[in-house]
Amino acid sequence: MGNAEQPIPVKNLMYLNILVLIGLLLCLSPGAFAQVRNPDGDLREDREPTLQVRERTYDPDTLRPEPSGPVSFWDINRMYAGGSIGASLGTVIFVDLSPMVAYQMTSSFRVGVGSTYRYINNRLPFDEYKANIYGGRVFAQQDLLLGIFAHAEYEFLKAQYIGSDNSTATLNFPSALVGLGYAMPLDGRPASGLNRPGGSSEGILARSMVQLQLLYPISLNPGNSLYFFPVDYRVSVLIGL
Repeated sequence: MGNAEQPIPVKNLMYLNILVLIGLLLCLSPGAFAQVRNPDGDLREDREPTLQVRERTYDPDTLRPEPSGPVSFWDINRMYAGGSIGASLGTVIFVDLSPMVAYQMTSSFRVGVGSTYRYINNRLPFDEYKANIYGGRVFAQQDLLLGIFAHAEYEFLKAQYIGSDNSTATLNFPSALVGLGYAMPLDGRPASGLNRPGGSSEGILARSMVQLQLLYPISLNPGNSLYFFPVDYRVSVLIGL
């Protein structure tokens, strides 16, 4: 008679059932005991790993990261200071001092204010007089194309005349001036964001330039004007602060 199969001991059968139960739990819950590390470095259970993406902006010229938060409206790096100085000596002495400051609102639009002082000493026979002329102005400039910009300005000047017989007179001269200008950068960078494909940020615009302007003066006080020619020609220098 053959050998009869030996029954499995009850104790071993209990151990086998426990192992099978643990295996089933592991198969049904593969991520139940997964551990991931959060950004603070702590171990947390029952959390699926996540991928965090941080958006950053870059200056196309320097490729250095810049903060992506809101930019303040006021920035000293957008300011320019300069103006023009003119003088002529001879029978008629003429001196002109016209300082101004400008602010780059956008990559193609500027606003500014300025002041003017002119001294005239006319020593022509039968027309001798001296004059002190002073006042201020506000202006706006919009870049158009290839360094060309449109210029609009309001100017108010007061003139004090002294005649050859020491008689005096004071006149006011409000004027509007409109025309075109051309900006020539002095540091190799573009004078306007319109000179670059897709525009440009203020951070890479020229920090110094020479402006040539041809302006048409319009007297706002008919019969009184300080402009004897139909076009006023100006040369100004602007330096970034």
